[in-house]
Amino acid sequence: MAPQSPSGQVVSSSTSLMGGCISGVITTIATQPLDVIRTEMQKAPSKQGLNTWAACKNIVHQHGWKGLWNGMVPSVLRVGTGMGIYFFCLNHLHVPVVLESNKGMLQQPQQQSSLTIFSVGFFARGLAAAAVMPFTVVKTRFEAGDRWYGNGIIQTLRGIARAEHPTALFRGFLPTILRDSPFSGVYLLLYSKSKAAIEPLDVATMIPRPLLNFCIGAFSGVFATILTNPPDVVRTRMQLRNVEGGGGMSVMHVVRSMYKNEGIGAFFHLGVLPRVVKRSVQAALTWTLYHEFVAMRLFRSSGKHRPA
Repeated sequence: MAPQSPSGQVVSSSTSLMGGCISGVITTIATQPLDVIRTEMQKAPSKQGLNTWAACKNIVHQHGWKGLWNGMVPSVLRVGTGMGIYFFCLNHLHVPVVLESNKGMLQQPQQQSSLTIFSVGFFARGLAAAAVMPFTVVKTRFEAGDRWYGNGIIQTLRGIARAEHPTALFRGFLPTILRDSPFSGVYLLLYSKSKAAIEPLDVATMIPRPLLNFCIGAFSGVFATILTNPPDVVRTRMQLRNVEGGGGMSVMHVVRSMYKNEGIGAFFHLGVLPRVVKRSVQAALTWTLYHEFVAMRLFRSSGKHRPA
């Protein structure tokens, strides 16, 4: 059964699924260049000293400006589908987004404990990440300019499965889960608690609601992104062919190789700047768009005018 708001309105499964898909697609298109730059930085050994600007110039030099949008299609499929599944799960795991129609605001119930909120975000994101894992592998390779098996998504999926084994479509699964699930758990916890703390204050009435949601989301995203950068670096190395410390090696092999050849710092600084910007902006924009979409649907279904 879909969650019900205090005013009797229901956030349906289709609304949560559609809202997640739409917000995910829009934010992916807007932030894809940052993802491509991050992949370029992470695939190179840290001793090369490839910073954000140098990585950007490398991409433009090799592929032109359109190269900054390498992997766009698998990224859209991955994030759009993944966000739809994620918000669908949140809507059914007792952390529903509900509407207070007298305020025109979307809020989450406050009775959940911190552990409950973290756990729901953790498991919802883990399920979504597992479902779109093959798209993640293709996305990473396309972003790195690796189109060994062709330019099409289906063609690449078939090529990887035939030449490298079907399990290669799930290469990097463990570090992906170790990255995405904690990120989502921490993010959802910070986002929920920050909204609960700020919205009763006078500042909440002085700032437009979408801007307030975006700022809270960006703050939550920065902290969660920095915390989960090490597994993201390991995931990238595992999913790419012919890179130092990668090429189908296990998690522990990649970790040992990177630690031995590049030091512990490589896990924390490789690609961290574009990733922090991308993930914080993407998460903030996704949640802001999702809130606005769901509120619009609920007010439209109720026949009421939404407060400004």
